[in-house]
Amino acid sequence: MEICDIINGTEDGPKDAIKAIRKRLTQNAGKNYTVVMYTLTVLETCVKNCGKRFHILACNKEFVQELVKLI
Repeated sequence: MEICDIINGTEDGPKDAIKAIRKRLTQNAGKNYTVVMYTLTVLETCVKNCGKRFHILACNKEFVQELVKLI
């Protein structure tokens, strides 16, 4: 929840969060499944608790395609 508060508290928070989540997922794909699961849990929590700015970035076509590629 603290992460969501930080994301919602700054103007560039959602953009930085999506960038960090994307980086964490691509670096650990196929290597460390525990980190991937924790990262997906953070993504889920952010989608449930962050605002519209985060939702727009999380539903971006490129981000969703990366998630599908990861799976």
